[in-house]
Formats: sequence, C-alpha cells, structure tokens
Amino acid sequence: MLEDLPRINELSRIHIHTLAYQAVFTKTSAKFWKSGITTAVKSSLTATRYVCGDESIDSSKIRMILDESFSSSAIPGSKRIPIIDTTPVSCWQDGPFEICLAPVLVCTQVKQTGGGGDNLTGVGLIYHLK
Repeated sequence: MLEDLPRINELSRIHIHTLAYQAVFTKTSAKFWKSGITTAVKSSLTATRYVCGDESIDSSKIRMILDESFSSSAIPGSKRIPIIDTTPVSCWQDGPFEICLAPVLVCTQVKQTGGGGDNLTGVGLIYHLK
C-alpha cells in the first residue's frame, strides 16, 4: 500500500490557477523555492497575455472578476484578505505555508485558450525555483 512506502519527499509547493486568480502555496522550510509572490504575478500576467494573444495588456479588453476581498479559510468567520488596487497580490502565512494570491485580469476578447494552463504553469515554475 502507498502508506507503507518510505517518504523520501514531502509536498512543498502547490500552484492553483483559476479564471479569477493564481494561488501559490509554498512550504517555507523548503530550501529550493523562492517566495511565491513573483510566481503568482508572472503566472497571472502570462494567462492574460496568452488568452488575449497580445504581449501588451489593453485595459479595455480585460476585467477582474475576483471580489474586493476573499476569505483566508473555509472556516466561517476566518480572516478576510483585501485586494488593494496599488498592491493587488496578497501573501500570508498559514501554518508551515506561505500563500500568495494574485487576481487574473480576465481577457474579454479571447484569441486562444488551448495550452494556456501549460504556459502559465511553466512560467510559474521558472520564477519559483531558487
């Protein structure tokens, strides 16, 4: 059974991407990951540029669908993290993990979607490695 196998490596990084946001969970004791803030930002911008099919970001062709704040946990009454216009990427500590979340600027005039996840995941990984 899997639980009987010796543990050589533990999970130290999770990158979640949705239409609304990029979230990077990094175990702070892991020695081979940088902070997730750059990963979240670069992945978010890559998603927007890829789907819009343009290296520049045209504010008339995007919108943000993430609310102005979000809950830091599924537990009722948990802390809410605000999205601040001047610094929209939020990072916080939760147990042994640093969590960084960046809103995605959703393209309203889509040029392509196929391969988008592969592109932003690769970019996120490159910027996260030490």
